[in-house]
Amino acid sequence: MFKLFSERLGLTPPKTMIQINSIDDELRHCLWNLLCEFYWDQIRDIEFDREGQTLIKQIWNDYYKLPYDSIPFPWEQIYKHLRKDFYASDWKRVYNFIEFVAIRYPKDYNNDFFRKACNEILERELSAYRFVNQHLTQITSETEIQAIDKALLSPFKTANIHLKKALEFLSDRKQPDYRNSIKESISAVESICITLSGINDFEKALIKLAKKIQIHPQMEQGFKNLFRYTSDEDGVRHAAKDEPTVSFDEAKFMLVTCSAFVNYLTPKAEAIKN
Repeated sequence: MFKLFSERLGLTPPKTMIQINSIDDELRHCLWNLLCEFYWDQIRDIEFDREGQTLIKQIWNDYYKLPYDSIPFPWEQIYKHLRKDFYASDWKRVYNFIEFVAIRYPKDYNNDFFRKACNEILERELSAYRFVNQHLTQITSETEIQAIDKALLSPFKTANIHLKKALEFLSDRKQPDYRNSIKESISAVESICITLSGINDFEKALIKLAKKIQIHPQMEQGFKNLFRYTSDEDGVRHAAKDEPTVSFDEAKFMLVTCSAFVNYLTPKAEAIKN
């Protein structure tokens, strides 16, 4: 990662506090600058910009939940309103806003570049959050992000659906559902094993795959144990919502681990089928 002169020589102390429940001024400024670069600078001539009109109307209707006739035309007034609200917002609302804009703006390539640029800033400023797919989630390791992103693009559609749901449950900042995130993560592995083996039983399917592609016995046993952890009478698939508590760390571990296993199996799919 690029470091300034004073940082390289140790004259400026590096940041050491991961920003989990806060956003400092430097991070807020950088995120606002990215909004300007990828969106506001693109729609300044909003009277003639259809995508800009669409975005502003969606912000007013679906984010602010205000009537359209309260939009303070011309653009300079809209910009002032957006900036004032952004700088008055707490850290959760800042993340809500950038996530909202990057989903609702009609030009997908803008959104993709914006999320990538945000991730670079979030990493540099030691935020605990990153864009993974379309959602901001509390995953701090770049390796973890790459594992999940890669698994979401696997050729196994059912597994992809389960992983996407797991990510959504994990990244819901208003009401995260770690129990269901774990269920969806292990269901992704279960579905891919059943698909590749043709056996509608996870453990039997895993045994068949292990023999076919020579999965190490300890890895095989590890995934059996993870499945049992989620599926026995006290596991997350059966326990009541209020017992026992499932933490973010458990849910993140399962999502990353199951994504990695999907990535491990994907290139071996042809060999398994043959």
